[in-house]
Amino acid sequence: MTARIAILVGVIVALAASVAFGPVWLVAEATRLSKVSAQHQEAISAELAVSQTLVVEAAVTRSSDYIIALAKGQHGMVDPTDEITRVEVGESEEERVSMFLRPGDESTMLARVARLMVGEASALLVGDVGISAVR
Repeated sequence: MTARIAILVGVIVALAASVAFGPVWLVAEATRLSKVSAQHQEAISAELAVSQTLVVEAAVTRSSDYIIALAKGQHGMVDPTDEITRVEVGESEEERVSMFLRPGDESTMLARVARLMVGEASALLVGDVGISAVR
């Protein structure tokens, strides 16, 4: 009979211990998971900020104003509405050289044309790049 009482007391003590420590463990686990959740929320907020920055950058680089400014500034392109003057120098077809004058380039390009006309140099003009050699 004492063995039965000892087992019964052991079961009662185990139940009492689980009832007493169960809520403490649940609160500790809830606190830990709450901290983990807060860390994940911070990481998500940081990534959303980066994403928004990238969306703005993409919108700016897709805008026609940005593309036009880049084309004109770095690549020397001109608006199709700008007046471009074509100048041809040379008497025969083999000697003929064509050049294009953009507004504002007249002094530089006219100086090149003048040198070609007097026969001081031959030139190959490609866009804004001039390659010349003295005859």
